[in-house]
Amino acid sequence: MVNSNSKSNFKRQIPIHGIAENIFCDVRDSFRKNFSEGWEKAGAAFCVIHKGKMIVDLWGGYADPECL
Repeated sequence: MVNSNSKSNFKRQIPIHGIAENIFCDVRDSFRKNFSEGWEKAGAAFCVIHKGKMIVDLWGGYADPECL
């Protein structure tokens, strides 16, 4: 039986896009790792705005499950 919360063993290249200020490169790397390690199965987005400035804006994966 497969638990839907478990990691997938299938690793695939997922397109990751966006920006992250240099100080947040670890955030960008963690976001990318969620896909490469199988924790995220479809798509995700993450944005941080601090004092009116966008400092992280990342998105990746697929909005359409048929693309998987």
